[in-house]
Amino acid sequence: MPPPFIQSKPPTSLSLLLNPPLSLSSLKQTHAHLLRYSPHDPTTSWLPHLLSSSAQLPHPTYTFSLYAHLLSFSLCPPRSHPLSVYPFLLPPLLKSASLLFLPILGASLHALALRLGLFAKPNIQNSILNLYSNLLFLGCARQVFDEMHQRTPPDWNSMISAYARVQDLKNAQKLFDSMPERTAVSWTAMLSAYAKCGQLSLARDRFFDKMPNRTVVSWNAMLSGYAQKGFVNEAIELFRDMVMRREVPPNETTLATVVSACSKHGDPELAEWIIGFVDQCGVKPNCFVKTAMVDMYCKCGSLEKARELFDAMTHKNSFSWNAMISGYSRNGNLCSARELFDKMPNRTVVSWNSMIAGYAQNGLWSLAIELFKEMVERARVGPDEVTMRNNWYQ
Repeated sequence: MPPPFIQSKPPTSLSLLLNPPLSLSSLKQTHAHLLRYSPHDPTTSWLPHLLSSSAQLPHPTYTFSLYAHLLSFSLCPPRSHPLSVYPFLLPPLLKSASLLFLPILGASLHALALRLGLFAKPNIQNSILNLYSNLLFLGCARQVFDEMHQRTPPDWNSMISAYARVQDLKNAQKLFDSMPERTAVSWTAMLSAYAKCGQLSLARDRFFDKMPNRTVVSWNAMLSGYAQKGFVNEAIELFRDMVMRREVPPNETTLATVVSACSKHGDPELAEWIIGFVDQCGVKPNCFVKTAMVDMYCKCGSLEKARELFDAMTHKNSFSWNAMISGYSRNGNLCSARELFDKMPNRTVVSWNSMIAGYAQNGLWSLAIELFKEMVERARVGPDEVTMRNNWYQ
C-alpha cells in the first residue's frame, strides 16, 4: 500500500504528461502546471512522481534543479513526515548523482538515508549500491553489498558488473559462483568481462554457450567481443549462427557491430549478404547502422553505393560525413572528398585529418600543407596526435 501522499490522484491534464513516452519538455510542462497550484493544494502531494519521472531521462541536472525548486517553493510534502517521503525521493536523486559523477553529493545522500533510518529499505540500498558501482567506488559498493540482509538479483548483478568493468575477473567470478539465482544479466556481465580482457574462448565456452536463456544483449556482447579484438571471421560466423537459430531477433546494435566487422573484412559479396539481411530483418537502421554501412561499402570499394546510401540518409551526424569523406580519400577520389568536405556543416578534427591524409598519401604536398594551415589559422581547429603522426609527417 503506497503512503498517503502517493495515493492522491493528479489532475487529468497533468497525469497525461507523466505517461510514457517521457520527454523533458513534457516534464517541464508538468512542473509549470504544478507551480500554478497553491502550495496547500492536495495535488502537490504527488510531486514525488514528477521527480521519479525526471530520473528516467538523460537529463540528471534537471532532477536536482526540480528538487531544489520544489523545496524553495515549499511544494514538497511536510518535513514532519520524512519517512513517508524520502524512500521515494532518494532513489532518483542517487541515480542522478551517479550519472553526473558527483561522489560527494552521493555520499551525502547516503548519509541522509542513514540519519533518517532508511538504509535498511531495499530500494534505498539498491540505489546506493548502484551509485557506488557506477562510480567504480568498489570498496564502498562492496561494503553496502555485504551489509544487505536480503539481496535481490539486481543487487548481485550491480556488484558483478562493477567488478567486470574494472576487469577484476577473480572477484566477479567469486560472486557469480555464489549467486543463488543467476539471470541473463549476470551471465552477460561475466562474458563481457572475459571478452574485454581478451579471453574470448573462456567467454564463449564458459558463459555464452552455457547460458540457459540468451538475450539479444548476450549475443551483442559476444559479437562485440569478437569484433573489437579483431576476430572478424568469428564475429560473422556467430552472426550467421544467430540468424539460423532464431533465438532472438537482432537489433540495431547487432547490425552496427556486424556491419563494422564486415567492413574490416573488405568482402563485397559478404557486404551484399549483410545489406540484404538488413533489408529483410525488419529492423529499421538508425544513423549509426547506416554510417557503418557507408563505411563498409567504401572499404569494399563500392563508392557509388556508399554515396547513394549517404545521400539517402535523412539524418547525418559528423561520423556519417567523416565515413564518406574518408572513403573517398582512401580510394583516391580526392575531388569528391573535397567537394563533400566543403559542404560539411560542422567539421571535426577527424574530417580535417581525412582530407589532409588523402592529399599527403597521393603526393599532393602543397594542398596538404595549405589545408593544414587553413585548419589551424582560419578554422581554429587544434591538430591532434593523428594529424601530426599520420598526416603531417607523411
